[in-house]
Amino acid sequence: MTSFIAVIKSPIFLAPFLAWIVAQLIKTLIFAAKYKRFDFRSLLRTGGMPSSHAGGAVALTTAVGRTEGWTNPIFIVTLVFTFIIMNDAAGVRRSAGQQARVLNKMLEDGRVDAERVKEFLGHTPNEVIVGGVLGAIIGVLLT
Repeated sequence: MTSFIAVIKSPIFLAPFLAWIVAQLIKTLIFAAKYKRFDFRSLLRTGGMPSSHAGGAVALTTAVGRTEGWTNPIFIVTLVFTFIIMNDAAGVRRSAGQQARVLNKMLEDGRVDAERVKEFLGHTPNEVIVGGVLGAIIGVLLT
């Protein structure tokens, strides 16, 4: 039990966890301001400003770099995975979301008979950058 407590007190755990929570809260507030209503489901929504994936990944990488050293192999591993996550958020998942939007339009027009699909999957480059900046700030503040 003491090792579990040590893990959750570690800045390497806390930084990405807090970055994810803060990004999701910001997204929820933006959603509430835009639609003039609060929706608890928006706390778990993907896509939108800022990217919680980018925020968590950059916070983790920053925390690892600051605590373990910038030349430590584990920092290099987290850095590579952070680039993969950020590229996926702004590339592959964004494209999938755009395709979902087209498919849903075809459904509305009656050209396809299927269930609606989720459209908000990925992020714009700006959403990824803002999430990354948020993650870096939180990573620095917690280490």
